[in-house]
Amino acid sequence: MGTVLSPYFFVPLLFMIFFAIIPNMSKGDKIWLAAGIPVFIFIILFMSRTFQWDKSVNGRTFLATEKYSISLKGGHLRSFWRNFYKIKKDSPSEDLFIRVVSPENMIYAMVNFDIKGIDPDRVEKSGAAFSETDKYSDGIKFTIRAGSRKDVIIRIAEKGR
Repeated sequence: MGTVLSPYFFVPLLFMIFFAIIPNMSKGDKIWLAAGIPVFIFIILFMSRTFQWDKSVNGRTFLATEKYSISLKGGHLRSFWRNFYKIKKDSPSEDLFIRVVSPENMIYAMVNFDIKGIDPDRVEKSGAAFSETDKYSDGIKFTIRAGSRKDVIIRIAEKGR
């Protein structure tokens, strides 16, 4: 499910449109506004339906899609969307192993991970070519290249345990 905005979020915006902008607009501008608002609403609805995380995999340690199969040891999946995977590390004292297997005919593929439950300042990664790691309060985000190597095993640990 996507994030649901409160109707009160739009109250200041509507107030500004109806009392500040519309009285000072020309007739042509008002026509463009009347045509544009339904299009804008349609785009927002389309985006909220299309780009949703699949949370039905929550708690699983294995997932096979048409592009990859992902198996985890020391963690579990929270959700995924296309090639973006959200993972929860089970224990700080336990290493997280992520195995990514791609099909033989795949030449180039990027796989994105968002891992929660790890100290971003003490993270230690090995096993693949990693992109720059984005760090936040209780997790990390990174990308690996998985297509040229058909079987990649990534180790995520915390230094100084």
